[in-house]
Amino acid sequence: MTPEFQRNVDQIIREIHSLDDRTIAEVLRELRALQKQVALEVKASVGNELTLSRLMQAQHAIEIHIRAFENEAARAISDSLGQAFDLGEKLIAEPMKTLGLSASYSLTKEIVQTLTGFTADRIKGLTNQVRDRINGVLHRAVLTRMNAAQAIEEIGSVLDSTGAFKEVAYRAERIYRTEILRIFSMASDMKMQEQANNMKVAGYEMLKGWLATLDLRTRPSHRLAMLRYMQNPIAVDEAFQVGDDELMYPRDPNGSAEETILCRCVSAPIVRRIAQSERLAA
Repeated sequence: MTPEFQRNVDQIIREIHSLDDRTIAEVLRELRALQKQVALEVKASVGNELTLSRLMQAQHAIEIHIRAFENEAARAISDSLGQAFDLGEKLIAEPMKTLGLSASYSLTKEIVQTLTGFTADRIKGLTNQVRDRINGVLHRAVLTRMNAAQAIEEIGSVLDSTGAFKEVAYRAERIYRTEILRIFSMASDMKMQEQANNMKVAGYEMLKGWLATLDLRTRPSHRLAMLRYMQNPIAVDEAFQVGDDELMYPRDPNGSAEETILCRCVSAPIVRRIAQSERLAA
C-alpha cells in the first residue's frame, strides 16, 4: 500500500467523522432552540391567568415549533446520509486512483432513501416524548385547576437539563451518529466487494482492516479488533469477529446493540500487490 493511498484513506476518514460531528451539532442546536421556544410560548400564552383557551393556544404554538424541528431534523439527516454514502464510495474509489486504477460511482442510492425515512420516523418518535410530556402537564393543569405559575414551573421541569429534552438530545445523538456512520460503512463495503475482482485482474488484492477511534469511550472489543485486523487484514467478503459478533463492517445491522450503537470505527481498505508466484498459482 503506497503512502499516497494511505493519505487518501486517512483524509476521507477525517471527512466522515467531521460530517458526523457537524450534523449532530446542528441537530442539537435546533433542539436547544426548540427548548427555548417552547418555554417562551408557554409563558406568553399562559401569562398570569390559566384558562382553557390559553392552554389550547400554548398547545397549538408548541406543536408548530415541534413540527418545524422535525422537518429540520429530517432535512439534516437526509443531506448527511447522502454525503455519507458518497464518502463511503469515495473511501474505495479515490485511493484506487493512486494505483492507476479507476472505479466508477455506480452504487444505487435507494438505501439512502430507505434509511432517511426510517431515521426521520425515529426522530418523530423522540419528539413525541416531549410532546406527550408537555401535553400531559397542560391537561393536568386543567383537571386540577393548577394556577399559571404552577403550570409554567411544571413545564419548566420538563424542559430543563434533567427533563425530557436531555433524554431526547442523548437519543438523537445516538441515532444520528450510528446511522450516518452505518451508511458510510455499508457503501464502502459494497464498493470493496464490487471492485475486488477488478483489482485482482490488475494484480492487486483488496483486504479490509478494523480501524477504531481510540479514546476513553472506545469499547475494549473494538480495540482488540483493531489490534487483530490492522495487522492481519481479511478478505472483503469475510466477517470481522468483534466481541461475540460477526460483523461485515462497523455498525453492521446484523450485529448486537452492544457492538454497534455509537460505534465510531471504520472498515479500512488495505491493498497489496499480488506476487507473481501467487498470480500464477491462482
